[in-house]
Amino acid sequence: MSLIGKTIKWRRNQLGFTQEKLAQGVCSVAQVSKLENDNASISDDQLTHICSKLEFDRETIVGEVDWQLKSQLEKWLDYLHEYDVPPSEDIFTEVKDLRPEQLHVDVYFLYLICLFGHYLVTDRMKEVEDFIDEVESKKVILKEFYPYSYHKFIGIYYRRKGMYSNAIEHLRIAEQELGDEIDPELYLVMATVYSRLNEILISNKYAQRAFKIFQEKLYYTRIIDCQIVLGNNYCLVGDFSSAEAYFNRVENLDAEHVFPNTRASIQHHIGYIHFQKYEYDQAEACFRKALELQVSPNDFLNAKYLLSFIYFRRDQMEAAKKEIQEGFDIARVYSNKRYNIKFNVLDLRLNKRKEDLVAYLSKTAIPFFEQNGEEAELKHYYYLIGQVLFELNRYKKSAEYLMKATEDFMV
Repeated sequence: MSLIGKTIKWRRNQLGFTQEKLAQGVCSVAQVSKLENDNASISDDQLTHICSKLEFDRETIVGEVDWQLKSQLEKWLDYLHEYDVPPSEDIFTEVKDLRPEQLHVDVYFLYLICLFGHYLVTDRMKEVEDFIDEVESKKVILKEFYPYSYHKFIGIYYRRKGMYSNAIEHLRIAEQELGDEIDPELYLVMATVYSRLNEILISNKYAQRAFKIFQEKLYYTRIIDCQIVLGNNYCLVGDFSSAEAYFNRVENLDAEHVFPNTRASIQHHIGYIHFQKYEYDQAEACFRKALELQVSPNDFLNAKYLLSFIYFRRDQMEAAKKEIQEGFDIARVYSNKRYNIKFNVLDLRLNKRKEDLVAYLSKTAIPFFEQNGEEAELKHYYYLIGQVLFELNRYKKSAEYLMKATEDFMV
């Protein structure tokens, strides 16, 4: 299926042209309609005028397709879906200097989705942020011609941003597009997101499905990642002994099978268990190890946040301020709204700005986590705002929020 007609229609809509305006002085409106549906024959002169109106290089529409390049890009896309980084990097090195505006449209959109996926898979989140607007501006075509790749990569993007409701919406569509095919990488991402949404049983289902496939492939790194999700789910339901057993088992594996980022994740989760058990010294040591090992700062903002929280609880305010500021800086660089909010709340608490804290919680933090579907975070902030309102003698409003927080949460 050619992208020519769809590209013309997309560009026309992007420029705000009607079919009548595009056809004016060139051809009939009926011809434009047929052209957009790949059903029209049109003269070279007419096509040249249309390309000129749409500010297109004519050759990108009617020129020869570089089939060798297209085949290479299709192979690249396969590597990206498998998270096979070395060959993906090799192809990226070969094609990164291509000038997209000179590519035939049948190649251009494939190149675009590959480039976006590559930045995600290789943790180039700054490049992802620079690139996301271009991807979204062309989503009409990407969703039609590369629906699985588009929704999977956008789902991963939102997961990395901590926007879990948005992430799972796209990942579910990707799973539907997958049909009878299997993709353990997709299942692992879905397991991670469902875990953050506190859908533990569903998360376990996807983690176990991915685990089985990775086990058959002897893909040790991903086997460990599945165990981390399962261990974290035990932690979330309060079964700390089972969680510790999972993490201690993977921690003792041969270093050959455990990359630094994975070791960092293990340390982070062990630290979180200690944190939940109020064992702050052990938690601090684990979080420090995680931060020393991490490769992508964005992935370990939670360790920075929990460290700042520990210092806050210990009344080590200068240390807390330092961690909060560093967390703010990382969240800003990676446009991570979730942690920007969490650090902001902690900063307001540290500075005892109760009125500002109530306003920020009610207008920013709580609406964000409501929209994001994070039940645990919501209850945490319901309890916090209820507690602060009580201290401000606003008992009725305090009671409303405290009733929403049906369980005790550490605040």
